[in-house]
Amino acid sequence: MKNTTERFLAGFFAGAILLGTVALSLPGMTAGPLSFVDRLFTATSAVCVTGLTVVDTGTLFTIPGQLVILLLIQVGGLGYMTIGSIAVVLFGRLPLGQKGVISESLNVADLPAAQQLKLVMKQVLVYTLLFESAGALLLGMRFSLETGSVLRGVYLGVFHAVSAFCNAGFSLFPDSLERFRADVLVNVAVSALVIAGGLGYVVWINLRRRILRRGELLLHTKIALTATGVLLAVGYAAVWLANPRLIAGMDPVSRVLVPWFTAMTARTAGFNTVPMRDLSSLTLLVLMVLMFIGASPGGTGGGIKTTTAAVMVLFLSRFMHREGSVPVFRRMLSQQLVLKSFTIFLLSLVVVLCAAVLIHAVSGCTLGVALFETVSAFGTVGLSLGLTPALPTAGKLVLLVVMVAGRVGVLTLLLAMVRRRVREIHYIEEDVAIG
Repeated sequence: MKNTTERFLAGFFAGAILLGTVALSLPGMTAGPLSFVDRLFTATSAVCVTGLTVVDTGTLFTIPGQLVILLLIQVGGLGYMTIGSIAVVLFGRLPLGQKGVISESLNVADLPAAQQLKLVMKQVLVYTLLFESAGALLLGMRFSLETGSVLRGVYLGVFHAVSAFCNAGFSLFPDSLERFRADVLVNVAVSALVIAGGLGYVVWINLRRRILRRGELLLHTKIALTATGVLLAVGYAAVWLANPRLIAGMDPVSRVLVPWFTAMTARTAGFNTVPMRDLSSLTLLVLMVLMFIGASPGGTGGGIKTTTAAVMVLFLSRFMHREGSVPVFRRMLSQQLVLKSFTIFLLSLVVVLCAAVLIHAVSGCTLGVALFETVSAFGTVGLSLGLTPALPTAGKLVLLVVMVAGRVGVLTLLLAMVRRRVREIHYIEEDVAIG
């Protein structure tokens, strides 16, 4: 049996990256020379909503080039959510068997396929338009004051709103958002867009239905919200406590906003209000953990996903008490789900570590810097210690593959490459000594 859904998803991203590279290679897209590999890398980073860049987007790319990048970001962010929904309707399941989550959240299980597809597309487009329009309005007003031009401000507002909601992290400012580190409006607006996109439209639709008293919160929604809140709190505390000198030298507003924004952006956003190299080693380690976990399933970010990490933690906590079942919010998690979570974690860890070693070998940088850049690519975050622009071609190609793996999912890519399902063979069980 062919893995149609996984191949459909992988093929979509491959096609979008190819078309994006061709578009960025057209005349008039750049203000200066740019190699084919750099154009390919930029297109991949945009489609995978990563935000790692080899050149300054706001200066090297012309307005048409920036618009192509913006379109690729929108396709990459909106496309993933839409394709997941279409897969439910056309093929009857999502990658990794998550059909039930979509069906329950949208309440479309009993509808004909055509109506399901129409409702899903409508919901996705409405929520995307709602969040991005609100963000563009707020950011556009602020950037108009910054630039002194309403037209320029609106353009910057739209670009950064789409980039934030899609968790892309592309910025047209050469210093990302560092100049706005004490700006409450920019920090709040970008944070809201990033978190909304990272949670995914399934969560928002489910929350809306619950508010209107048309259904209960799904277990998926509860775990995604809880895990997101915990990770944001842990990240905030880490940045605050591990950088006393950096925080002490800031104004009162920045002391509150910078730790929050840094913890939030590590959840796959990629914007930054302070240079990453100014942060302590402990903070960078915590940020790598946050980036590796990433966003929630069905959202616009990458990583192993918040629910995957939550399932692993819940299982380990029960295992330490010698209990095999995994109850959470008055529900029971299946053993297959637990096994799948650990499989995703281990496969992702192997990919990240192997890629980091390769980048270390071809670039000569320290392994720590290579690991940070690789985890950022896998989590489709875009935070950088400055290594990416200086990488040789081989290093950029490695990061390119990691970005795709982090966006599509390592397990999904592997399933897409498997031609047929292997028939299960059952043997007699026997234990071996472990631990």
